[in-house]
Amino acid sequence: MRVLHLYRPRLPDTRAQSIQVLRTCHALAVAGHEVTLLANKGRRTHALWEEMGLEPHEMLNLQLAPTRHPGLSGVWFRRAVTKWWAGPPGMVLARDKKRLAQHLRAEGKREHRVILEVHELDSLQDDGHLDPIVFTLERECLEAADALVANCEGTLSAWREHHKVSVPTLVCHNATHVQSSVSNDRPDTVVVLGTMRDNKGTRSILNAVQALHLPFRWVGGTKEERLRWSGEIQLEEPIPHAQIEEALSEAGVLLLPLGDNPFSHRFTSPLKLWDYLATDRPIVAANTQAIRDICRGFSTEIFTYQPDDIESIRQAVLRASRASSRTPIRRTWMTRANEISSLFSAVQ
Repeated sequence: MRVLHLYRPRLPDTRAQSIQVLRTCHALAVAGHEVTLLANKGRRTHALWEEMGLEPHEMLNLQLAPTRHPGLSGVWFRRAVTKWWAGPPGMVLARDKKRLAQHLRAEGKREHRVILEVHELDSLQDDGHLDPIVFTLERECLEAADALVANCEGTLSAWREHHKVSVPTLVCHNATHVQSSVSNDRPDTVVVLGTMRDNKGTRSILNAVQALHLPFRWVGGTKEERLRWSGEIQLEEPIPHAQIEEALSEAGVLLLPLGDNPFSHRFTSPLKLWDYLATDRPIVAANTQAIRDICRGFSTEIFTYQPDDIESIRQAVLRASRASSRTPIRRTWMTRANEISSLFSAVQ
């Protein structure tokens, strides 16, 4: 099957969306699809495959923009998509709704099939009202779609609640490359992997762990994020995705930060949670519907806290630090690719 993943990640990169897109495309290629992915240039492009922890694959056509200039790289991207669009019928796995709509208006759908991949309902505002402009874009993309893939149950339910969804649907969670492992050597360190955005409840997490007097590492975050919090705790720069297993092995407890907001409660299937689940370390995460859905669906137990509640976070970390090791659960990128491939077959 000829596949275009319509998204524009930066590669190499440590951000979850870039990792998810490349890993999905690579797994689809391994599954036998002819996959095209167009990406912006990150730093150290010469070490892209090494940093992302992958080997090139003959069925994955990964193209990097010839320039880092935003305007010129945008022109390149549109021309490359147009070239693919003019080819034989294929599958468009579209996570970028704006660019999907642009190409549908300019070139029509032709004989392609469109799988709309959604990780949120962008039009739904914090006050519960819908942004009419964004809602119209969502509806335009949905009307052209042959199927809808959602990152979690909450995202799919939001689309069904606010849009008329009459196409096949699939909840397709994230995955991990981390190998399941069991270790008798477990340090005391509490480890967080990922960025330090405000919607993750960063302030509450840092306040809680400072009161515990346990070794603590937060690995990730932009330079600006680390500078913002550097006076309060030792923070570490992001590491290439290929190296996260070493950081996970140095943890006694793995902490997943989420805040008290719609994203955390409803619209997330955190990439780092799937990395955490593949280890035998106790996991601490927010008590939100999105996290409860994953734990129920994959039959696992974690230690939960109420988002932005410092004492609740502290107690959850303490309970986890005293807990025995857990049984690893490993959901692979090939599993995710096979789920998407089945949807391709269903709409073909």
